[in-house]
Amino acid sequence: MKNTIPLQNVILTLVFIAIFSSCKTELNVNAPYKETPIVYGLLNQNDSIHYIKINKAFLGEADAYQMAQVRDSSEYGDILDVKVNEILNGKVLKTFSLERSFLKNKQTGLFYSPDHIAYSFNTYNQPLNPQAKYELKVLNNSTGITTSAETELVQSFKITKPFSANQATISFATATGVDSDLSIEWFSAVNGRRYTVQVVFNYFEVDKTSLDTIARQLDWSYTLKSKTAKGGELMPFKMTGAEFFNKIANNIPETNGNIERLVHTIDFNFSVAGDELNTYMEVNEPVSGIVQEKPEYTNVVNGIGIFSSRLNQSIKNKGLNSTTVKAIKEREKTFGKGFSKYWDVEKNQYLCITFNSVTASCE
Repeated sequence: MKNTIPLQNVILTLVFIAIFSSCKTELNVNAPYKETPIVYGLLNQNDSIHYIKINKAFLGEADAYQMAQVRDSSEYGDILDVKVNEILNGKVLKTFSLERSFLKNKQTGLFYSPDHIAYSFNTYNQPLNPQAKYELKVLNNSTGITTSAETELVQSFKITKPFSANQATISFATATGVDSDLSIEWFSAVNGRRYTVQVVFNYFEVDKTSLDTIARQLDWSYTLKSKTAKGGELMPFKMTGAEFFNKIANNIPETNGNIERLVHTIDFNFSVAGDELNTYMEVNEPVSGIVQEKPEYTNVVNGIGIFSSRLNQSIKNKGLNSTTVKAIKEREKTFGKGFSKYWDVEKNQYLCITFNSVTASCE
């Protein structure tokens, strides 16, 4: 199924900014309305359902903020013929016909919500080919206007550190209590440019009275860019032990004595943006300095927006080693967080964290 990730939310926000910035609050009778399709689509070879968002810029006599709340202002009726062609070595191998899908997950904002329309196709039985190029074709059957765009897929890439097969746990502190940096390295993906690495610290909260258990997550992200989209470039960076302990200290509240916390595992989620998507994001980043005018970028022919690719890869359920969980228990800044047990991924059980031992049985 399609994953919802922060990167996707950012670009979806940019799409609606594009729609809104294309609208006018006043009608210029000397400038007749010109149809401008606005396309947003990100293909991911690991997804089984793919959504393309297609809207239109609008112009009218009413206030643009009021018109934005009317679905017909920016949504097409059932008049679009939307297809995606799979092209390899210059030949069309497959054609996917997209269906009009009614969704209910749009967040409240300037535009109507929560209902909205997207165009979708599935690849349950015929997954996308990472070696192929994909061409989007949109035909307005009412006006005859055709809009198009194409993209290559971000290909799988190799993560080399610190996730070797014989490394079951992650360390952010040494046996003497000194912070330990974590080296993370990978080789860049073909057709990938922007890498967001999300670190997820998984833990549980247990109510000592009711014994109710709640799964919790603390996450934060880092962003790096490769020099090119050719792939094979070594991408190294370090996550410091101080960062890890400060995240826990600053974002997990101290307990009231009735809550027991259990250290579980840590995940690393990689989200890679294609070359066109990276350019689109760079152009739409906040402008600093005197010059406030932004350049325009789109890879959509006879329209605006972005049609690109992304890829998600993850390293899941890495354990924290005993010296790290001992530091969580003993350090002044994290002592009040109430962590009393941790998940030993090698023994496949929870062990108690005490000042004298981190391998004591909790029986």
